[in-house]
Amino acid sequence: MRDIIFRQYDSRWAKLGYPTKVSSFAENGCGCCACTHLIIEKEKHKDLTPKDVRKYMVAQGFAVENCGTTWSGITETLEHYGFDVVKPNIYASMDAAWEELNKGNRGGVLLFSAGTRGGTTWTSGGHYVVFTAYKVAKGKHWFYTKDSGARHNDGWHCYEDEMRGLLPQMWIVKLPAKKKALYTKGRTYTLQYAMKVRAGAGTGYKQKKRIELTKDGQKNAKKGTYAVLKKGTKVTCKKVITLKNGNIWMKIPSGYVCAKGKKKTYIK
Repeated sequence: MRDIIFRQYDSRWAKLGYPTKVSSFAENGCGCCACTHLIIEKEKHKDLTPKDVRKYMVAQGFAVENCGTTWSGITETLEHYGFDVVKPNIYASMDAAWEELNKGNRGGVLLFSAGTRGGTTWTSGGHYVVFTAYKVAKGKHWFYTKDSGARHNDGWHCYEDEMRGLLPQMWIVKLPAKKKALYTKGRTYTLQYAMKVRAGAGTGYKQKKRIELTKDGQKNAKKGTYAVLKKGTKVTCKKVITLKNGNIWMKIPSGYVCAKGKKKTYIK
């Protein structure tokens, strides 16, 4: 789950029309923001913003003057970006929704009608809110929401306590599988090659001097020699740093070493 939360009133797109300037994105862009939150969960779309997705939605006629996003626009936009969309009939019962959500790794869009429940007000009119995680706890159903509007109803919210009776529609999608971290802080790994130890993450940092102990126990940087760890050395990961070029560096107790390059894995 990405940490970012898009707001409709962000200055980068707030004044843009949705679809025209008579109907600003700040007032009507919740559907676009909701879709964008799901779209960026896909690695190839991780850098998109509501400004990018807005272009597609406006061009397709999904944005309606002073009304926001059409229901079909939510479906078609998510499908356009590669999602299979499930729209359970929640008017009759939530059973189909729970069945789909319980398959795991699901997110989606909730459409709220005006009203307040359990002290939480979602909208005074109509409002789309994304959820990027779901769980069942103590017999109740919880959604992790990201609210693009000014109320900032972000975080875990309970359906039974805060949403029941306020949802005319719901869209559910399967989120991309979560990638297992290649390296984890605190774990010990083995060097596959002899490695230079540097003062920072990157080849632009100086190679660290080799430290030796003098007879009286004091540390001494031996002149002209540098720290090189032998193949097979065990190292403990203190921090993982991914550079813009894609190379992964690891902070270890004695400095920084390259853990994985584009063609080789140096630490396993």
